[in-house]
Amino acid sequence: LYLSDGELSPEFDKNTLNYEVTVSSEIDEVTVYAVPEDNTSKITSGVGLKLLNFGKNVIEIKVRSSIGVTRTYTVTITRKESSNNELLDLIVKNINGDVLRPNVAFDPSINTYEYTLSQSEEYAIINVIKGDEYQVVSGTGPKALEHGTNTFVVTVTAQDGSINSYTLNINNPLSDNNYALNIVPSTGNLSPEFDKDTLEYTLEVEDVSSLYFIVTTENNKASVTGHEIKPLEEGTSTRVITVTAEDGSIREYKVTVTRPSQSNALLESLEIDGY
Repeated sequence: LYLSDGELSPEFDKNTLNYEVTVSSEIDEVTVYAVPEDNTSKITSGVGLKLLNFGKNVIEIKVRSSIGVTRTYTVTITRKESSNNELLDLIVKNINGDVLRPNVAFDPSINTYEYTLSQSEEYAIINVIKGDEYQVVSGTGPKALEHGTNTFVVTVTAQDGSINSYTLNINNPLSDNNYALNIVPSTGNLSPEFDKDTLEYTLEVEDVSSLYFIVTTENNKASVTGHEIKPLEEGTSTRVITVTAEDGSIREYKVTVTRPSQSNALLESLEIDGY
């Protein structure tokens, strides 16, 4: 009595009826071979190809003598659960789908990776390729990034419960984006039409006493000054709207505002007869 994979324990003895065999998780089938001692006896069941589940698999090999006496040999095959807790690959992308490269190429046996981004990112998306179908992985998916070092841990649990983890340190610089996405005056229209790369505009308004601007920044971590409501004098004045990026760099948009005079009650000349 023997198997295509694994060794019987104890060694086969015709008088011993029970045996144990342990095989690795990769072995999902075995072939059972049996040879009767007497060529007049027959193997009636238990031989041939056997599919293995994880855990214990009980196989009974029955031998019937020529006079009808049956002897049963029992082989319990234990297929180990997978201990593979290493990933096949680990990929980090930004929100646009661009791959973010770590300091070293991914290796299943390397557990810590450093990412130094060339520009500020709001999110990183962590994806993995499992080492086998039985792994349970946590710590993947989209991750919000703060400026500075962001640490994320991807945990891999093997089928047998053994755990492995990968640490990702993503160094996210402060944003240098100081662009306005749009500037809308409280009255009138900018000329030319707003473009984030155009820094100077003119604005003609009616007889209003105050003016403010609604400013949307391209990056939500930028701040704006100079847009708030302010009194507006007659004639020509200049408003400077400053967008300050997260890293402190600034961009100034200048608006030359013209408000026509509506209160000209002055005499052009004055004459009195007789004087």
